[in-house]
Amino acid sequence: GSGAKPGTTPRTCTTCGGKGQVISIMRTPLGQLQQVQTCPDCEGTGQTFEKCETCFGEGRTRGSRKISLRIPPGIDSGQRLRVRGE
Repeated sequence: GSGAKPGTTPRTCTTCGGKGQVISIMRTPLGQLQQVQTCPDCEGTGQTFEKCETCFGEGRTRGSRKISLRIPPGIDSGQRLRVRGE
């Protein structure tokens, strides 16, 4: 999912004004230095949302269940496999 709390809508980020970037200006003896960074609040999307209480805004949750599958030859112990559709 999106990681947003069900029933809520995204809002424009108040830190960057929806641009996804924050500009910081520093004064130095040689003049002004302008630095552009990705917005730390919206992570560059320009929108913020109320995070889901189940996944904490990640959009996915961890769980465990038993499935049966064939392990191809050459797979080492502890190596992860991606199972399509699961």
